[in-house]
Amino acid sequence: MILIVCLDSRNGMAFNGRRQSRDARVIDDILDIVRDRPIYASSYTKRLFGERAEIRCGVKFMFNAGPGDFCFIETKSVSAVSDRVEKLIIYRWNRHYLSDVYFDIDISEGFVLEDTYEFEGKSHPAITREVYVREKA
Repeated sequence: MILIVCLDSRNGMAFNGRRQSRDARVIDDILDIVRDRPIYASSYTKRLFGERAEIRCGVKFMFNAGPGDFCFIETKSVSAVSDRVEKLIIYRWNRHYLSDVYFDIDISEGFVLEDTYEFEGKSHPAITREVYVREKA
C-alpha cells in the first residue's frame, strides 16, 4: 500500500479524535498524485475530498488496501499495517500542534527518502511533502 499521512513537527497526527489541521493545497496535491485511483480512508477523511475523489471507507479500510493502493490515515495508529507499506507520502506542517495520536512507523529503518517537495499551503506558509520507499532486501 501507499500510505499518505500528515504530520506536525513532532510526528503528531491527531488530537482528541480530530485531525490537527487541514490544508486545501495538500488535498489538491494528493489528488494530483492519486489521479483517478481510489483512496482508502475513514468516513471522517472522506469529507476532505467531497466528490473530487473516490474514497473507499469501512471499519477496516487500512486492511482493505492492497499493493499499490493509496491509503490516507489521519487519526489512527498505523503500526498494524506497517509491514504492508511499500511507499510513504508524508506531508509535514512544519509546526507543532497538540497531539495524542502519533505516527508510529520508524522510517529510519527500512525506508529510503526518494523525493522532497516544499510548497506554500493555503493555511500554512510552508508544507513539505516527503516520499519514502521501502528498501529492497
